[in-house]
Amino acid sequence: TAYSKPTLKLQERPNRPLDNHRSIHINPWDHGGPTDLANGVLLCRYHHVTVHHKGWQVRMGTHGHPEYVPPEWVDRQQRILRP
Repeated sequence: TAYSKPTLKLQERPNRPLDNHRSIHINPWDHGGPTDLANGVLLCRYHHVTVHHKGWQVRMGTHGHPEYVPPEWVDRQQRILRP
């Protein structure tokens, strides 16, 4: 929403232009995920497409920051990436 994007920007990438990023649900709302800040992450267009169409997963880590899990074809062990 118009109100959540600036808040996500401040939490995730304070020095990057907001118009280059898309907010997504970590747990999709059409699968029962809530529409709130704890379930959102900002991704640049490239990474947005990567998550939605190339098998990557995003989850919220215990440290309050997103973690990324590659598909098996990228990493057979699917090691978690923490930016």
